[in-house]
Amino acid sequence: MDNEDTAIVVAKDMILPQDEIMLTARTDIEVVNQSLALSIRATSSLVNIAENRHAGRLELNTQVLDLHHQIENLRNRLRDERHHINNLERTNQELNTRVDFWRDYVNTRHHEIEEEMDRMHKQFEEF
Repeated sequence: MDNEDTAIVVAKDMILPQDEIMLTARTDIEVVNQSLALSIRATSSLVNIAENRHAGRLELNTQVLDLHHQIENLRNRLRDERHHINNLERTNQELNTRVDFWRDYVNTRHHEIEEEMDRMHKQFEEF
């Protein structure tokens, strides 16, 4: 059996009963050629669909990777901001402690100066 006979047998197995009526007026070679052309078009369509799906999948994978990078960047920023907030809170506590110290110091010193002024005033009056 040569290649032409094999092609005819394969093509005839692919033809549906409703196609047989339409194809009866054609020669075996015409039927094989048309069947092969149809098979090629169908295969080409399937290949196009597969390539489109593959391209879509690649695009989705790229988008997923981009989203992972964005999430990682946001996590890093959040960590850095929390660290910065902790530093600010610590600095704020230190400043509050210093303000409290200086307020107490100034109040105490003010009170001492008032007492000293009163004492000096009394001494001046006595003098």
